[in-house]
Amino acid sequence: MMMAMLTATVALVVLGGEAPLVEAGTTCRPPVVRKLLIIGNSLTRHGPNEALGWPYNCGMAATGPEHDYAHLTLERIAAMQPQSRPEMVLTNLSDEAHMRGFEHVLPCDADLVIIQVGDNYRGAVNEEELQQPYAQMIAAIRAGGDPRVFCVSTWGNAAFNPFLRAAAGEQSAVFVDIHRLFADPLNRAASEGHFTHAGVNWHPGDRGMAAIAETLWTHLSALWQTD
Repeated sequence: MMMAMLTATVALVVLGGEAPLVEAGTTCRPPVVRKLLIIGNSLTRHGPNEALGWPYNCGMAATGPEHDYAHLTLERIAAMQPQSRPEMVLTNLSDEAHMRGFEHVLPCDADLVIIQVGDNYRGAVNEEELQQPYAQMIAAIRAGGDPRVFCVSTWGNAAFNPFLRAAAGEQSAVFVDIHRLFADPLNRAASEGHFTHAGVNWHPGDRGMAAIAETLWTHLSALWQTD
């Protein structure tokens, strides 16, 4: 199976929620997102790579930044707060293969964090090596200023997702499942014919990126619901 990180140049979390963001019957002021931090892999950003036939610096395999899920999500948020466009920061884990290497984002000063990692994990699929480090990352990110955290499932490897979901629930983060989108071949870049490399074509194309952004938004939009 092709994985989400093809080179070390990737940078970056997120897609079904566990618990409501606001208790039923309560009213709160919609948030103003000043800074959006996305910790991800090549689905979030991959630099140009001639050997792969990949010319862009955006989420693989969109046909430009305006079509990847990160920028589509940013535009959705910006539309909800037209007087205050958020800053977006994309980064990655220095060692996603072992689910570690997030310290460079600490202390976290973002209002909203999306974690989109997992497909490049190479360790044992268990609580100790996968779930606990992932939960520790969420806890460390929230310790700085308690940002809202959304955790995106893997794109291709479903075996990891029960552990990511459990960690998100343990840390009161919202888990967003995008793996179901992978099951539809039309959501993968191979169906769109823009690229020839199998690894690139394993990624979501423009249609898949739009579907990821839409899935994310079904959860993120709850932040602006005040009724």
